Amino acid sequence: MDWMLEPEKLTIDTPIHLAVEKMLRARHPNRDIIVTDHDGQYLGLLSPITLIKWLQLGGKLEERLSPDILIEGKVLNLYDAITEIPLGDVEVFPVVDNSGKVQGRLSSNALLLAYQQLLDEKNAVADAWDIVLETAYEGIVMVNSQGKIIRINEAYKNFLGVKEEDVLYKPVETIIDNTRLHITVKTGTPERGKLQVIQGQNMVVHRLPIWRNNKIVGAIGMLIFEGVSDIYRILEQVNEAKRVPHSLQEGSVHPTLDQPKVTFEAIKSKSHELAYCKSLARRSARTSATVLITGESGTGKEMFAQAIHHLSQQNKGAFVAVNCAAIPEGLLESELFGYEEGAFTGAKKGGRKGRFEQAGGGTIFLDEIGDMPLFMQAKILRVLQEKEIQPVGSEQTRTFSGRVIAATHVDLEEKVKKGEFREDLYYRLNVIHLQIPPLRERKQDIPVLLSHFIQHFCSLYHLPYKTFSNTAIEVLMNYDWPGNIREVMNLVESLVTLVDSEDIQQTDLPPKVMKKAFFHEGDVQMPIEKQQEQVALASLPYPLKKNQLAHEWQEIQNVIQACNGNKSEAARRLGIHRTTLYQKINRIKKVIKNM
Repeated sequence: MDWMLEPEKLTIDTPIHLAVEKMLRARHPNRDIIVTDHDGQYLGLLSPITLIKWLQLGGKLEERLSPDILIEGKVLNLYDAITEIPLGDVEVFPVVDNSGKVQGRLSSNALLLAYQQLLDEKNAVADAWDIVLETAYEGIVMVNSQGKIIRINEAYKNFLGVKEEDVLYKPVETIIDNTRLHITVKTGTPERGKLQVIQGQNMVVHRLPIWRNNKIVGAIGMLIFEGVSDIYRILEQVNEAKRVPHSLQEGSVHPTLDQPKVTFEAIKSKSHELAYCKSLARRSARTSATVLITGESGTGKEMFAQAIHHLSQQNKGAFVAVNCAAIPEGLLESELFGYEEGAFTGAKKGGRKGRFEQAGGGTIFLDEIGDMPLFMQAKILRVLQEKEIQPVGSEQTRTFSGRVIAATHVDLEEKVKKGEFREDLYYRLNVIHLQIPPLRERKQDIPVLLSHFIQHFCSLYHLPYKTFSNTAIEVLMNYDWPGNIREVMNLVESLVTLVDSEDIQQTDLPPKVMKKAFFHEGDVQMPIEKQQEQVALASLPYPLKKNQLAHEWQEIQNVIQACNGNKSEAARRLGIHRTTLYQKINRIKKVIKNM
């Protein structure tokens, strides 16, 4: 027992007056004394009250201790669990080994301290478990014995594109495609490494029942990988590592991260905004419906188009990308629909297939379709309506069996109003609309992208792995990234190539990034310390607003105080997860400290 104290004990036959002196010298409030025989075997407790009653009945201080003036007491075994100790009105518990010899004592005060330590350890384990759940790359969901969701971590919510309040205490089968967790809680049979189609994507999952006291109380579902392509990538990395010379392996060189095709796992993000886009895109891959992807340049519109293609039934066919703004207007029709031999001067003998025909059975991606001339818009509309294409110079039409995904960085609705884009084509394209938010609206993705691109380029150029300093990341988080992900990629490639140190510092960043990353108050530029404060404020999650920091901090303190320091209960009353509450407290403390 970790909380056991040295025994306060006397041997039988000790004079009573010596027992009284020992009681008076005792430093603890309770003065019960353990009494043993000459071999250390426990005989009983000598209590002050019992001793006083014995003296009042005629006992003499000169007499010696005898078993008839002892009380039995509650004896504990050295190996008893602290939680199984029987409680009563006694203050001292003698602790003996298996042979009955006294090894120590446990006071009621020590017992209370032991319970407090157990509670603290339990809370610490629970907090650590919460942190593991919330930071795990793998998606984790927990259901109760009725098959209703009681916990779901951030990774799973992001994958599904849902909010916690929309799924808690809902039947798991109504939230997750093709799940068997509600069956697992009935059968108690674990299922490991099973394939499950979620939002049209093959996933590798574990389903594990939770037992307590020989009864199933729930089940846990785990996405071991975000997709089976991750497994293939890992196997490719292992094979690549075997092919890399031993001398390179010792130099912190990572296998290449290049993949032959873009999947949704390749779209790195942590934000709920992009998670929703990925969820919607996965669902769009179930059919061959036309998809319109909008967003600023560099947000990854083509990556989404490729991921949709590779997840769809058209993935056996080709993915053909066309930048409508990069092809001269006079060549656009022949480029898209092909031409017959002799269709025009310089036409290739035998004619040529157009991009639509090349994408037959697959997907054609019409990038920057907002810049397409009106006469071509009418022809694209016919393809979408009739599923037919007509090569230049031909009187025959050909069937188009592929899928159309279009993208633009311009506001098509505004162009429709100005008469620069056909309204009927807009509605034909806008069957499923994906609006990809710019990076400045999802800044929590910036560290994820920085880490990903550093690993990628260090591997590509066989350089030692580099990292960003905290101050450099703060500046990059404070930058607006007008070029979005494309600009992040270009910047990281440049820094990986030019910076010799393994730590990329704030001073290594380009001047334009440093200049545009500074906050301004009116016309006065703020110092870096104040910027860091503002970065921390800006990163505070809902409902903590920058202009309500002091008010919200007081509200949190009031709720915690009302819950007697129980942060789990405080988080429940605030309507947030306990881990989120801890994160908010730590962030606010950091800001207040710097104010």
